[in-house]
Amino acid sequence: MPQRLLLALILVSMLVLPASAQGVRSLGMGGVTTTGGAESVNPAYGSFPSQGFALPLPLGAVSYLTNPKVDPTKDTVDYTTVIDQATRLGSYLINPATSPDQINIAIDETTAGDPTIAITTEGGSPLLLTTGQSLSVDERLSLPVAFDVRDFRVGVRPYADVSAGYTPDADLQKLFGDGATGGKATIEAQAEAGVALEVGYSTLVPVDTYDGDVYVGVRLSPFVGLAKIDGSASAELTTAGNEVAYSADGDAFAALVNDGGIGYGVRLDVGVATVVPMDTGELTVGLSARNLNYAIWNGKAYDIAFTQSSDSLTGDGTTASRTYIADELGFVATAQYDIDTETVSVGAVDTWFVAADVQYDIDGAFSGRVGTEAGFDVDFGTVFARAGGGYDDGLVLGLGSGLQFGGWGVDVAVNGRRAAFTNHTSFGIATGLNFGF
Repeated sequence: MPQRLLLALILVSMLVLPASAQGVRSLGMGGVTTTGGAESVNPAYGSFPSQGFALPLPLGAVSYLTNPKVDPTKDTVDYTTVIDQATRLGSYLINPATSPDQINIAIDETTAGDPTIAITTEGGSPLLLTTGQSLSVDERLSLPVAFDVRDFRVGVRPYADVSAGYTPDADLQKLFGDGATGGKATIEAQAEAGVALEVGYSTLVPVDTYDGDVYVGVRLSPFVGLAKIDGSASAELTTAGNEVAYSADGDAFAALVNDGGIGYGVRLDVGVATVVPMDTGELTVGLSARNLNYAIWNGKAYDIAFTQSSDSLTGDGTTASRTYIADELGFVATAQYDIDTETVSVGAVDTWFVAADVQYDIDGAFSGRVGTEAGFDVDFGTVFARAGGGYDDGLVLGLGSGLQFGGWGVDVAVNGRRAAFTNHTSFGIATGLNFGF
């Protein structure tokens, strides 16, 4: 592999992961959001005491040195494996997803004489496509850099978001079963990249009649968009006589800065959090609405037409402008209970908390997790044990540990989740350093 490519992978692996108290610590608890890293999803947590800075080590880049299926410069490359590793840059995958060893296409006919097509695969990871299910992928990468400026949190966040979906109808689902005589599917794809300026503010709100503390926060993110692709199409498979045909038609919009396109807009995050003292500990609960966006993109619109014998994007595109309002809106609820181990004695445990989160986006994406961390003080520092799990477009699992030496420490986690486009659960190892805990 070229040294420049490897260096780029290492830098991206280190920067894309959250540089906060989350990182590897959260992975060891199934990816649950803790109060130490909740500011990224709820600006109200900006008023909470800092819980340090985490530096994940780029173990994902090791795969590009040791696994020939991940190296795109080799003939042995497996793009299912590449996608799986690329979406988890901070973890070295032990059992990454792989493509089928063989794809079989069988053509038969019904009793009426119409041809049917059946597709089966052998070996490799079970692809969602072969189950007839709808499938989707949604990845958000960013490189946030932020600083405290008096009462505000100010930063710059380059970002890149990619999402795609495929939804077959009942007839087309039979393509990977008994065989299909025809059917339709809806295909959608979106991608966006740009740079955002983030300005956040949070504060404690006095409430005389309430025993706990209440915090509110807001984050405004004006941005400049450098690339936007938004397309959708309806695809159809038909069989008649001895012929099998497919076609697709739809529309696409592209705004690329190198082709004269540009986008601009603003995103708004608002949140509230409360800390409530309890008899056996302290409960922290947060609720936020994020990515309430308004954006205008100037680019080109295209008509899409595909058949088995031709494909086209109509002309060079026509100049067009598109407005997006609240199409990225999502809601996040977080909770963490810090147990008072002096009141509730649990063996040698010195610190202990349980955390949970639920996230829902306007496009229907849902996730929920529960995780826990217990700390044990020893002669040379504090040893942590972590575990958690939940659902995020499939089962997610985490098991981790950490060792804290005064102001710095080391975290290790084993984490598992469903690989993109498959029913395969891949497990990875992640590790990192933390400072200022």
